[in-house]
Amino acid sequence: MASRIRHKLNAAFVKTAPAGKYSDGGGLYLRKRDRDLGFWYFNYSFAGRRREMGLGSFLNTTLGEARDAAAKCRALLKDEKDPIAAKQARRVERSKAVQTLKDVAFKAFEARRSELKGKNREGRWLSPLKVHVFPKWGELPIEQISQRHIQQMLEPIWQNKVDTARKCFFRINITLKYAA
Repeated sequence: MASRIRHKLNAAFVKTAPAGKYSDGGGLYLRKRDRDLGFWYFNYSFAGRRREMGLGSFLNTTLGEARDAAAKCRALLKDEKDPIAAKQARRVERSKAVQTLKDVAFKAFEARRSELKGKNREGRWLSPLKVHVFPKWGELPIEQISQRHIQQMLEPIWQNKVDTARKCFFRINITLKYAA
């Protein structure tokens, strides 16, 4: 049985390689779509299924970092753990400290507070959100908010209270930009 060769690629080739798929060995691949566009991924089989796990852009992830990530994936496979499931579990752990729409809206308000001085504007900035959005949507994690959610937030008030709906829309927009 032939041994599998690892570390076939070098940093200079990675930078200058044309579009294509390149194996570094051990399940690590570089897929380039263009000279400046490509990504690393780890190809493996788990529980009878072939899987592919992204490791990042080749511009942001060096060859050494990609090799280290692939080695960690191989170690997980050796322990009979799915690398993608492990990555998702880590993401869930990090998301336990997730910020909700309500949390980020208050932070966005604090950031804009100095612009809102005069004629009681400071107290009125959050009121449309407190009345129409927070009761139902305030605890939704900010990362999960989609256009569909925003549409569902505004539909009940759009027909009867257009100005209030518009204010809610703009404040949600400011909140999402603040979170980004």
